[in-house]
Amino acid sequence: MLPRDTPDPTRSGDAASEDALSALLHAPFFAALATLEGHEGGAEWRATVAGLVTLRLIDRRAARVEDSEDVGHDPLRPTSLPADFTADLIAAASHAVGEVDAHHAVAHALHELLRSVTAAVPDDLPRHALEYGHALHADSRWPLAADLYRTVLRLAGSPRQAEASTIPRYVPLAYDRLGRSLRMMGDLDGASAAYVAGRAAARALHDDDAERLIRIAEAKILMHVGNLPAAAAALDAIICDAETARRTDLARPETAPRQELGDGSGGRDHADVLAFARHDRAVVATMQHDFNFAAEQYFAAWRGYRDVARRERVWVDLARNFAEMGLRDVAREALLPLYANARRREIRLIAATNLLELAVLANREDLFELYRPMLREAAQAGTLPAEVAANFALYEGQGEARFGRPTAAAEAFERALALAALHRVNQVAIRTDEAIAALRTGRPVAEWFVPPTPPVLSPSVERITRVVRRARRRAGASSE
Repeated sequence: MLPRDTPDPTRSGDAASEDALSALLHAPFFAALATLEGHEGGAEWRATVAGLVTLRLIDRRAARVEDSEDVGHDPLRPTSLPADFTADLIAAASHAVGEVDAHHAVAHALHELLRSVTAAVPDDLPRHALEYGHALHADSRWPLAADLYRTVLRLAGSPRQAEASTIPRYVPLAYDRLGRSLRMMGDLDGASAAYVAGRAAARALHDDDAERLIRIAEAKILMHVGNLPAAAAALDAIICDAETARRTDLARPETAPRQELGDGSGGRDHADVLAFARHDRAVVATMQHDFNFAAEQYFAAWRGYRDVARRERVWVDLARNFAEMGLRDVAREALLPLYANARRREIRLIAATNLLELAVLANREDLFELYRPMLREAAQAGTLPAEVAANFALYEGQGEARFGRPTAAAEAFERALALAALHRVNQVAIRTDEAIAALRTGRPVAEWFVPPTPPVLSPSVERITRVVRRARRRAGASSE
């Protein structure tokens, strides 16, 4: 399906360790259950067991696909259930999924996936598997999400499809999401391999927008390792390409946006790609201290996104930009509604991390202790994104130092250095080294947090700050 020299998109990390795990499909689910030892029967345990049981059914269907010698029809759409899908087996799976709390983040997607895999004629099984993967990713369960995306890629590799003239259209998306989950876990090599494979699939499909989205994801890796000029150049090129494609489409009124398998946004077109690219271009601008340009790009991305979760994510980054500018009150007003009401746990955790840093900068120990427990719990559970986990350790160390606990500060800084090295978050490593040097030399802690010079705001950014303040008042979020 892909060029011979394309990295294997379903594998990452050390080859020997991957070979050892290959004998056990869905190892991340077993590992997740192991971490829940002592909590058997709890909500997370039930949801993980139900997911594993459902994936075992998909494995049986996939095995039937791989063993099929009849390529005259699609083996994923047989006229009857596999012989080993007994009534007892289906009943056991239905019971396991039925035990999942109806309000759990993955409940709906898991029910739909089970319904599809147990139907005589599966109702778009890869799409439902992708949606379950998206739900796991949104719940910060990245190893489990990556396992789902690898399962989808196995479904895409059936004999029927391997001989077809086209690759299934969901394949670039599966690679893209696999790469994102691996990146959130800190596996940059695995993510890069997935992106290379995804771009190859997108080119084979002549899906320019899919390839642009994966190019954006590759730029995120450049940002992650601190190569900001290269990331900015890559994103500027993508924005230029997407704007040209959009103008071409606008000149042809009959051209409609293509509807693809997505992440809940209901489709994808050039406007989505532009919003993604502008969002990440703004992140780079923030890191380069080009704050006015960054705010304008964030706001343009926020207006361009149609998906609520995407709009929440860009709002978090806009708040971060305001904090870096020195507009800390505006940043806090942007973050508080997300901390209280964001739909995705990942967004709430990122908002809490940024609010924790603002509490340190404002010398507010009460607010520091308000936000820290939630983040500590997430860090211990492994549900903080890799970069966020490193930042949290840095901010926790700064807070401990500011509030008179130097020994605890040193311990937090060591954690930050270890996480930054493990996940290659270079900017956190640099800032942590500076904090450790200041702590060891006895530099007064008050000097660590020099108030920034008041920024000169462009007229457009002044308007954006007013929008942010109105949004917080409409949300009714607390001022603390």
